[in-house]
Amino acid sequence: MIIRTGNFHWDTIIAQLKSEDATCIVDQDGSRLIVRNENDNKKVTLESILDSHDAAAALTAWNARKQRQNDASPAIRNMPNWGTWTPQEAEAWIELNVNSLASAKSVLKKLAVAVCYLRDHGGIV
Repeated sequence: MIIRTGNFHWDTIIAQLKSEDATCIVDQDGSRLIVRNENDNKKVTLESILDSHDAAAALTAWNARKQRQNDASPAIRNMPNWGTWTPQEAEAWIELNVNSLASAKSVLKKLAVAVCYLRDHGGIV
C-alpha cells in the first residue's frame, strides 16, 4: 500500500496510475491518496508517478483539454453523421462539400478540429 498526502488533480492522477497498473485500487480519504496494488514490480513506478505529480499543471492541462473538447463539439456536429462514415463516405462528403477554395478551407478546419478531438479523446497520443 502506498499513501501520499497533498494536492492532487484526482482525475489525472488516477488515470496515470491506472495506465501503469490497471489492477491498482485508488482511494481518497480527505487529502490522502491511498493506492493498493498487488504487483510489487509496479510499486516503484506508482510511487514515482505520485511523487512527480504536479496538481496545478495537471489542472491547467485538464482545463485546456476540456476547452478543446468544448470548442471541437460544434464544428464536429456540423458534419452530419461523421461518426459512422466509412472512408468512402468521408471522401464523398468532401467531394460534395469542397467546391471552392473557401469551402476547402472550411472543410480542412473542421477536419483539423476532428483530428485534434480524436487525439485528445481517442487515445491516439
